[in-house]
Amino acid sequence: KLEVDQEKRASWFSHKAELVKPYHYSVYLADYDVTAELVPTERSAMFRFTFPETDSSWILLDGFFKGSMVRIIPSERKVIGYCRNNSGGVLDNFHNYFVAQFDRDFTSAHTWLGDTIQADSLIAEGEHAGAILGFKTKRGDTIHVRVASSFISPEQAELNLKRETEGKDFETLKKEAKEAW
Repeated sequence: KLEVDQEKRASWFSHKAELVKPYHYSVYLADYDVTAELVPTERSAMFRFTFPETDSSWILLDGFFKGSMVRIIPSERKVIGYCRNNSGGVLDNFHNYFVAQFDRDFTSAHTWLGDTIQADSLIAEGEHAGAILGFKTKRGDTIHVRVASSFISPEQAELNLKRETEGKDFETLKKEAKEAW
C-alpha cells in the first residue's frame, strides 16, 4: 500500500540482514520484501533496489520538512528539486539542490505535499514535498537511481551527477568507492 507518512511507511529490518561499509550499504526491508543498497561517490551516489513481483513497487523521494520542491520529468526518467532542511548555521536562502536519474520508465508518477498525495501532479512545493515513482516489477528486478546534489545550483547538481556517475554501473562505483576508502 502506498504511504507517504514516514512513520507509517517505515519497514522492519534486522541488523543481521544489513551490510555496513563506508563504500557500500545494503539492507533488507522485510515489510516490503525489498533490498535497498547504496554506493557513494564524492558528491553523488547510486541506489539499487531489488523488488518482489508486484504491479505496485514504489520508490519515494522525500524532500523533507522546512521547505522542499520536487518536479518529476517522466520523459527523462528524472526527479529534480531542492530541500531546505538543515541544522542551523546556514544562510536564510539555503537550498540543497538534487537530481535523481532512474534507469527505467515509471509506470506511474505522483507527488505529495504534507501528508496528501497529489495524484495528478508532477510538481510539488511547500513545507514538505515528495515524489512517488511507481513500477511494475518481477521478482528480482532491480531499479537503479543515480543521485547528486549541490548547495550551489540545480545545474551544478546535474554536473555532479554527470561527472561522477555517467557511464558507470553499480559494481564499478562500488569498486571505486572501496579503493578510495
